[in-house]
Amino acid sequence: MTWHRGFVLCADSDSATVGALLDEVANAVLLVSCNGETAFAFTSRIVPDLRSKSGCVVGVDDGAANYFHEISGSFCPVGFVANLGLTFNLVVAIDSATMKSRSTRKALAQLGDASDFAEADGRRAYRWEPNFKPGDPTIAAFSDSLASIETSLIRAGEPYRIATFDDRFGAVRGELSELEEVWAEPIAIVTIEWVGKSGEVQSVTASDSEFLVDADNIPDIAF
Repeated sequence: MTWHRGFVLCADSDSATVGALLDEVANAVLLVSCNGETAFAFTSRIVPDLRSKSGCVVGVDDGAANYFHEISGSFCPVGFVANLGLTFNLVVAIDSATMKSRSTRKALAQLGDASDFAEADGRRAYRWEPNFKPGDPTIAAFSDSLASIETSLIRAGEPYRIATFDDRFGAVRGELSELEEVWAEPIAIVTIEWVGKSGEVQSVTASDSEFLVDADNIPDIAF
C-alpha cells in the first residue's frame, strides 16, 4: 500500500479536531499557524478524510509521481499558498517530421519554453517544469497539449518517449530511451508557503521521498 506525504490546511478554530482526526490515521505534526489558519504535515497510508470539517488536503504519493488535492467544505486558504510543481518530458527522433508540422509547433508553443533541452545520439529531449495551483484546470490543458503531440507521433509511426500526467497520476509511455542530459521521469512536488513574522516567505515542500524545510521555528518532521 502506498504512503502519502503532504499537508492539511484548516482554520485555527478547527485545528484541534483536525489534529485529532490526523492522529487516528497518520503520522502528523502541527507546523505553524498563520492569519487564523493552521498547517499540518503528515504521512499516512490513506489520504486523510476531514469529515465534516472545512479544510484542504494536498500532497504526493511516496515513491511515485502522483499527487492529490481535496477540499472539504468551503475552505479557501488565505494565510497559506499551496503550489504544485510537475515535471513533464518528451524525447523524439531528431529527424522527426511530425515535430516540424504546424499542429505540433502550435502544441509546443502552448507548452512554453522548455526548462531543459538536449540533443544526442539521434534523439532530442525536452523537459518542462511548470508550477500550478492545486486543482488548476490548466494542468489538464498542459497534459492535453503534450498528448496531442504524442497522438501525432503515433499516427506517423515515429518513435518517442513521454513522461506526463494522466489526471493526477504520473505516466511514462513510448519506446525511445531517455537522454542522460535531461531528467526524463514525471515528478510531482507540493509546497506550502506563508509569510513569517520576519516578513520573509517561509516554505515546506513535500516530495515523493521527504519533506524539505525552508522556514524558521518549524517542528522536526521526523517521519
